[in-house]
Amino acid sequence: MEPELVTKKGKVYKFDDLNCMLNFYHSGFEEIPDFKFVQVIDFTQPEKLIDAQQAWYIKSENLRTPMASEVAAFETEESTQPFKKEWNGVLMSWGEIQTQFK
Repeated sequence: MEPELVTKKGKVYKFDDLNCMLNFYHSGFEEIPDFKFVQVIDFTQPEKLIDAQQAWYIKSENLRTPMASEVAAFETEESTQPFKKEWNGVLMSWGEIQTQFK
Protein backbone atom coordinates (compact mmCIF):
# COMPACT_ATOMS: atom_id res chain seq x y z
CA MET A 1 0.00 0.00 0.00
CA GLU A 2 1.09 3.52 -0.77
CA PRO A 3 -0.43 6.96 -0.18
CA GLU A 4 -2.51 7.90 -3.20
CA LEU A 5 -4.50 10.62 -4.89
CA VAL A 6 -7.45 9.67 -7.09
CA THR A 7 -9.06 12.18 -9.43
CA LYS A 8 -12.78 12.39 -10.15
CA LYS A 9 -11.96 10.92 -13.59
CA GLY A 10 -10.33 7.88 -11.97
CA LYS A 11 -6.65 8.70 -12.51
CA VAL A 12 -4.61 7.25 -9.62
CA TYR A 13 -1.32 8.73 -8.43
CA LYS A 14 0.70 6.64 -5.93
CA PHE A 15 3.54 7.95 -3.77
CA ASP A 16 6.36 6.56 -1.65
CA ASP A 17 5.73 8.89 1.25
CA LEU A 18 3.39 11.60 2.52
CA ASN A 19 5.76 14.44 1.65
CA CYS A 20 5.88 13.31 -2.00
CA MET A 21 2.09 13.12 -2.11
CA LEU A 22 1.60 16.56 -0.57
CA ASN A 23 4.19 18.17 -2.83
CA PHE A 24 2.29 16.81 -5.85
CA TYR A 25 -1.09 17.69 -4.29
CA HIS A 26 -0.03 21.33 -4.09
CA SER A 27 1.91 21.41 -7.38
CA GLY A 28 -1.02 22.49 -9.55
CA PHE A 29 -0.53 19.55 -11.93
CA GLU A 30 -4.10 18.60 -11.00
CA GLU A 31 -6.46 21.08 -9.36
CA ILE A 32 -7.17 20.20 -5.72
CA PRO A 33 -10.98 20.14 -6.26
CA ASP A 34 -10.41 17.51 -8.99
CA PHE A 35 -9.25 14.94 -6.42
CA LYS A 36 -12.03 12.60 -5.34
CA PHE A 37 -9.88 10.68 -2.84
CA VAL A 38 -6.81 11.68 -0.85
CA GLN A 39 -5.66 8.57 0.98
CA VAL A 40 -2.85 7.63 3.33
CA ILE A 41 -1.84 4.39 5.03
CA ASP A 42 -2.92 3.81 8.62
CA PHE A 43 0.34 3.15 10.49
CA THR A 44 -1.38 0.62 12.77
CA GLN A 45 -2.94 -1.23 9.80
CA PRO A 46 -0.46 -1.04 6.88
CA GLU A 47 -2.90 -2.78 4.53
CA LYS A 48 -5.54 -0.07 5.03
CA LEU A 49 -5.93 3.22 3.18
CA ILE A 50 -7.73 5.95 5.11
CA ASP A 51 -9.07 9.39 4.23
CA ALA A 52 -6.11 11.76 4.63
CA GLN A 53 -8.37 14.69 5.47
CA GLN A 54 -9.85 12.82 8.46
CA ALA A 55 -6.61 11.18 9.61
CA TRP A 56 -4.37 12.19 12.49
CA TYR A 57 -0.61 12.49 12.04
CA ILE A 58 2.46 12.24 14.22
CA LYS A 59 5.61 14.02 13.11
CA SER A 60 8.83 12.99 14.83
CA GLU A 61 12.56 12.95 14.12
CA ASN A 62 12.52 9.46 15.68
CA LEU A 63 10.31 8.09 12.89
CA ARG A 64 11.95 6.73 9.74
CA THR A 65 9.87 6.84 6.56
CA PRO A 66 10.66 5.99 2.91
CA MET A 67 11.34 9.57 1.77
CA ALA A 68 12.17 11.16 5.14
CA SER A 69 8.85 12.87 5.85
CA GLU A 70 9.11 11.69 9.47
CA VAL A 71 5.30 11.44 9.55
CA ALA A 72 2.93 8.57 10.27
CA ALA A 73 -0.83 8.65 9.70
CA PHE A 74 -3.49 7.15 11.96
CA GLU A 75 -7.22 6.64 11.53
CA THR A 76 -8.11 7.83 15.04
CA GLU A 77 -6.60 10.28 17.47
CA GLU A 78 -6.75 7.61 20.16
CA SER A 79 -4.52 5.26 18.15
CA THR A 80 -1.78 7.92 18.00
CA GLN A 81 -1.24 8.10 21.75
CA PRO A 82 1.28 5.27 22.36
CA PHE A 83 3.33 6.29 19.32
CA LYS A 84 3.27 9.99 20.16
CA LYS A 85 4.81 9.20 23.52
CA GLU A 86 7.29 6.59 22.21
CA TRP A 87 8.53 8.83 19.38
CA ASN A 88 8.30 12.09 21.34
CA GLY A 89 6.24 13.35 18.42
CA VAL A 90 3.87 16.18 17.59
CA LEU A 91 0.21 15.38 16.91
CA MET A 92 -1.11 17.12 13.79
CA SER A 93 -4.33 17.35 11.78
CA TRP A 94 -4.67 17.40 7.98
CA GLY A 95 -4.58 21.19 7.87
CA GLU A 96 -1.46 21.29 10.01
CA ILE A 97 0.39 18.55 8.15
CA GLN A 98 -0.18 20.27 4.80
CA THR A 99 1.86 23.26 5.99
CA GLN A 100 4.86 20.96 6.50
CA PHE A 101 5.20 20.01 2.82
CA LYS A 102 4.49 22.51 0.04
